[in-house]
Amino acid sequence: MTSGAAIKKSVDNGFTGDQHFEAVKKVVELYKNAKLIKTHKDKNGNKDVLIKRFVAQDKMNDGTEYDALITLKESTEHGHRIYSLELDEINKAALRWTVNDDGTLTPENEPSTGNSLSIRDNESKVKSTFERVQGSVFDRYRK
Repeated sequence: MTSGAAIKKSVDNGFTGDQHFEAVKKVVELYKNAKLIKTHKDKNGNKDVLIKRFVAQDKMNDGTEYDALITLKESTEHGHRIYSLELDEINKAALRWTVNDDGTLTPENEPSTGNSLSIRDNESKVKSTFERVQGSVFDRYRK
């Protein structure tokens, strides 16, 4: 979340580095309110890994609305599920995204390849992974 590549994605989308870090600080809260938009297998073929893409809408302290694109990696090691959560990037709220079959994102105003799932098409409430893993390490960060 704090890598140069992650920050660059947000900066390329019109945000400052400080705004990116503001969203990073809220990643657990964002994740709790996020909607699942895509689930896919690991691109490297690891059968013990499942990738889930989420989107959460929020406002910066200065009132700027944004969409936080969050990636959750669910892996199984020694029979235990391990979760890693990453703020992938933040985007202007006015720009909605389409998730391609391979898990990549394309702005809705650009042509996408293959079938895709629009964030706006997934309005049903999906029980978040956070809700399913209550009592785990995520509870340490709840306030």
